[in-house]
Amino acid sequence: FGFPTADGSGSVDLTPNGKLLFVVNAGDNSISSFQITASGPKLVSHVSSHGKLPISIASAGDVLYTVNETSANIYGWHFSSTGKLTPIAGSKQKLTAVTPKGKKTYVGVTAGIGFVDNGSVVAVTERGLPRKYGEIDTFVISKSGAAAPAQAFATPNIDNVFGFSSFGNHLLVSNAGYVATPSGAAPNPADFTQFTGSAATYSVSPSGKVK
Repeated sequence: FGFPTADGSGSVDLTPNGKLLFVVNAGDNSISSFQITASGPKLVSHVSSHGKLPISIASAGDVLYTVNETSANIYGWHFSSTGKLTPIAGSKQKLTAVTPKGKKTYVGVTAGIGFVDNGSVVAVTERGLPRKYGEIDTFVISKSGAAAPAQAFATPNIDNVFGFSSFGNHLLVSNAGYVATPSGAAPNPADFTQFTGSAATYSVSPSGKVK
């Protein structure tokens, strides 16, 4: 929505071993990495997000990716055992969107980013308000860590896909949903009675196809 806040899911990422922490900084369009020490987090890298309004971040292996809301793009880095970030050539890719019938349309409001299938695919969720469907973009990740162009998949009859977790080649997605107002206008985000949550699962192939 253009706010200098992380209006999404996954603005902080901790590696499985608990030794490295990555954070989006929506206020200055940057990413910070920290090494977790006995005396607390130690800042290691503070780098540009290569876009505007980073809202979500995720890691797998030694690869880190973020999604930038306002500029509608992703970007990636390799990170060392101490958390030093090194940009990945070919990692910057634009988001895209399609209607349930496959026609290209405008990109919605980005919600979250994450890895699928042991880091071979990056997925991004997009809320489609006031459309009655959301979007999932996928990017196949090469051995070098670079991302292939986005593939867009609409989620018919599932409103405002938001945060998600992955297990194997599956996504478990939470959906904000919404109830149309009597006037037909978009619902008021401050009125929680106008939103109906749900969950959905999807499978993602190694080629990035969602079903």
